[in-house]
Amino acid sequence: MSEALPTQPKPSHRGITMPVALFLLVVAVVLVIGSSLFQTFWANRHRSNAYQAVFLTSGQVYFGKLEQLTEKEIVIVDVYYLQATDNPQQASGTKTETNANINTSAATAPQYSLIKLGGELHGPQDRMYINRSQVLFTEDLKDSSQVVTAIRQQK
Repeated sequence: MSEALPTQPKPSHRGITMPVALFLLVVAVVLVIGSSLFQTFWANRHRSNAYQAVFLTSGQVYFGKLEQLTEKEIVIVDVYYLQATDNPQQASGTKTETNANINTSAATAPQYSLIKLGGELHGPQDRMYINRSQVLFTEDLKDSSQVVTAIRQQK
Protein backbone atom coordinates (compact mmCIF):
# COMPACT_ATOMS: atom_id res chain seq x y z
CA MET A 1 0.00 0.00 0.00
CA SER A 2 1.06 3.33 -0.60
CA GLU A 3 1.88 5.24 2.44
CA ALA A 4 1.46 8.97 2.30
CA LEU A 5 4.65 10.69 3.09
CA PRO A 6 4.27 13.74 5.21
CA THR A 7 4.93 16.82 3.16
CA GLN A 8 6.68 19.73 4.66
CA PRO A 9 5.14 23.08 4.12
CA LYS A 10 7.06 25.29 1.71
CA PRO A 11 8.65 28.24 3.44
CA SER A 12 6.79 31.45 2.64
CA HIS A 13 8.86 34.40 1.49
CA ARG A 14 6.49 37.06 2.57
CA GLY A 15 8.00 40.41 3.39
CA ILE A 16 11.47 41.72 2.72
CA THR A 17 14.60 39.91 3.74
CA MET A 18 17.03 41.61 6.10
CA PRO A 19 19.76 42.43 3.51
CA VAL A 20 17.21 43.99 1.13
CA ALA A 21 15.65 46.04 3.94
CA LEU A 22 19.08 47.26 5.03
CA PHE A 23 19.97 48.21 1.43
CA LEU A 24 16.70 50.16 1.00
CA LEU A 25 17.28 51.97 4.29
CA VAL A 26 20.80 53.01 3.23
CA VAL A 27 19.51 54.23 -0.16
CA ALA A 28 16.76 56.27 1.53
CA VAL A 29 19.23 57.89 3.95
CA VAL A 30 21.64 58.75 1.12
CA LEU A 31 18.81 60.32 -0.92
CA VAL A 32 17.59 62.43 2.00
CA ILE A 33 21.08 63.66 2.89
CA GLY A 34 21.97 64.28 -0.77
CA SER A 35 18.78 66.24 -1.39
CA SER A 36 19.35 68.35 1.71
CA LEU A 37 22.95 69.11 0.75
CA PHE A 38 21.94 70.02 -2.82
CA GLN A 39 19.22 72.40 -1.59
CA THR A 40 21.64 74.03 0.84
CA PHE A 41 24.29 74.39 -1.88
CA TRP A 42 21.76 75.86 -4.34
CA ALA A 43 20.35 78.28 -1.77
CA ASN A 44 23.79 79.49 -0.68
CA ARG A 45 24.92 79.89 -4.27
CA HIS A 46 22.14 82.40 -4.89
CA ARG A 47 22.46 84.35 -1.64
CA SER A 48 25.11 86.74 -2.83
CA ASN A 49 24.79 90.49 -3.09
CA ALA A 50 24.30 90.14 -6.84
CA TYR A 51 20.94 90.76 -8.44
CA GLN A 52 18.89 87.91 -9.80
CA ALA A 53 16.12 87.74 -12.38
CA VAL A 54 13.14 85.63 -11.30
CA PHE A 55 11.02 84.40 -14.22
CA LEU A 56 7.44 83.45 -13.31
CA THR A 57 4.98 81.16 -15.04
CA SER A 58 2.77 84.22 -15.69
CA GLY A 59 5.45 85.72 -17.94
CA GLN A 60 6.36 88.45 -15.43
CA VAL A 61 10.03 88.92 -14.52
CA TYR A 62 11.18 90.47 -11.25
CA PHE A 63 14.71 91.62 -10.48
CA GLY A 64 16.08 91.72 -6.97
CA LYS A 65 18.30 90.10 -4.39
CA LEU A 66 17.38 86.65 -3.10
CA GLU A 67 17.06 86.97 0.64
CA GLN A 68 15.62 83.58 1.47
CA LEU A 69 14.96 80.34 -0.35
CA THR A 70 12.80 77.57 1.09
CA GLU A 71 11.02 74.57 -0.34
CA LYS A 72 7.80 76.59 -0.63
CA GLU A 73 8.86 80.15 -1.44
CA ILE A 74 11.50 82.54 -2.66
CA VAL A 75 11.89 85.89 -0.90
CA ILE A 76 13.44 88.74 -2.87
CA VAL A 77 14.20 92.29 -1.73
CA ASP A 78 15.21 95.48 -3.53
CA VAL A 79 12.64 94.48 -6.17
CA TYR A 80 12.27 95.95 -9.65
CA TYR A 81 10.17 94.98 -12.66
CA LEU A 82 9.76 96.05 -16.26
CA GLN A 83 6.74 98.02 -17.44
CA ALA A 84 5.99 98.36 -21.16
CA THR A 85 4.95 101.74 -22.54
CA ASP A 86 3.83 102.58 -26.07
CA ASN A 87 6.39 104.00 -28.45
CA PRO A 88 5.58 107.71 -29.04
CA GLN A 89 6.10 107.29 -32.81
CA GLN A 90 3.54 104.52 -32.89
CA ALA A 91 1.01 106.43 -30.82
CA SER A 92 1.24 109.65 -32.86
CA GLY A 93 0.20 107.98 -36.10
CA THR A 94 2.29 110.47 -38.13
CA LYS A 95 4.98 108.06 -39.21
CA THR A 96 6.23 108.75 -42.71
CA GLU A 97 8.68 106.48 -44.46
CA THR A 98 11.07 107.75 -47.09
CA ASN A 99 13.00 104.52 -47.54
CA ALA A 100 11.30 101.18 -48.17
CA ASN A 101 14.20 99.32 -46.51
CA ILE A 102 13.68 100.90 -43.07
CA ASN A 103 13.07 98.30 -40.38
CA THR A 104 9.73 99.27 -38.84
CA SER A 105 9.93 96.79 -35.96
CA ALA A 106 11.94 99.28 -33.88
CA ALA A 107 9.28 101.94 -34.38
CA THR A 108 6.45 99.65 -33.27
CA ALA A 109 8.22 97.88 -30.38
CA PRO A 110 7.15 98.97 -26.91
CA GLN A 111 9.60 100.83 -24.70
CA TYR A 112 10.35 99.37 -21.26
CA SER A 113 10.81 101.23 -18.00
CA LEU A 114 12.40 99.76 -14.90
CA ILE A 115 10.02 100.31 -11.97
CA LYS A 116 10.96 100.05 -8.29
CA LEU A 117 8.46 98.04 -6.25
CA GLY A 118 6.78 100.15 -3.59
CA GLY A 119 5.48 103.19 -5.46
CA GLU A 120 2.29 101.52 -6.69
CA LEU A 121 -1.19 102.64 -5.61
CA HIS A 122 -1.59 99.78 -3.12
CA GLY A 123 1.78 100.64 -1.49
CA PRO A 124 3.57 97.29 -1.24
CA GLN A 125 6.72 96.90 0.81
CA ASP A 126 9.97 96.30 -1.03
CA ARG A 127 9.88 92.55 -0.41
CA MET A 128 8.20 89.79 -2.40
CA TYR A 129 7.25 86.31 -1.27
CA ILE A 130 6.95 84.18 -4.41
CA ASN A 131 5.49 80.68 -4.37
CA ARG A 132 8.17 78.37 -5.82
CA SER A 133 5.58 76.55 -7.91
CA GLN A 134 5.17 79.83 -9.85
CA VAL A 135 8.90 80.17 -10.62
CA LEU A 136 10.17 78.88 -13.95
CA PHE A 137 13.82 79.69 -13.27
CA THR A 138 16.19 82.29 -11.86
CA GLU A 139 19.31 83.86 -13.34
CA ASP A 140 22.22 85.65 -11.72
CA LEU A 141 22.72 89.05 -13.38
CA LYS A 142 26.14 90.37 -14.33
CA ASP A 143 27.22 93.68 -12.80
CA SER A 144 27.53 94.99 -16.37
CA SER A 145 23.94 94.09 -17.37
CA GLN A 146 21.62 96.88 -18.51
CA VAL A 147 19.19 96.09 -15.68
CA VAL A 148 21.84 96.30 -12.93
CA THR A 149 23.25 99.49 -14.49
CA ALA A 150 19.75 101.05 -14.52
CA ILE A 151 19.15 99.99 -10.88
CA ARG A 152 22.40 101.64 -9.79
CA GLN A 153 21.50 104.81 -11.68
CA GLN A 154 18.13 105.00 -9.89
CA LYS A 155 19.75 104.74 -6.47
